[in-house]
Amino acid sequence: MKSMTNRLLTTISLLLISNIVLGAVNNFKVNSDLSTLSFATIKLEYVVEAAKITNISGQIDNNGILNIALPIKHIDTGIGLRNQRLNELFFNAANFPDAKVSAKLPEGLLLEDSFMRQLTLPAQVTIFGQTQELNFT
Repeated sequence: MKSMTNRLLTTISLLLISNIVLGAVNNFKVNSDLSTLSFATIKLEYVVEAAKITNISGQIDNNGILNIALPIKHIDTGIGLRNQRLNELFFNAANFPDAKVSAKLPEGLLLEDSFMRQLTLPAQVTIFGQTQELNFT
């Protein structure tokens, strides 16, 4: 589970960099139509099952605060029964409908000429109602 969570969180960081688009002046929003979070689960050591979450929402506000919501009910594995089991048994989506990521971006980052920059970003990740700080690189 920890390995899958780490992979999921690494993918979230890539999502944050690649799919945040300019909304209003100094306010950036995730384009939900273009954004998906892809991940894979592994069972029986060798069976990899791909999945994605759609309808992601999020923004960076004028103070550089990033908030992303990943709606668990929008998990799609391509197999209805697997979607249901992930929602109900693994993620408990009835009680925890969203996974959330929030972070404070470094001051001046959005004012730079280029968004292509590698950095380590401490972020708070909430899943199953528990929040933990993780560093995204």
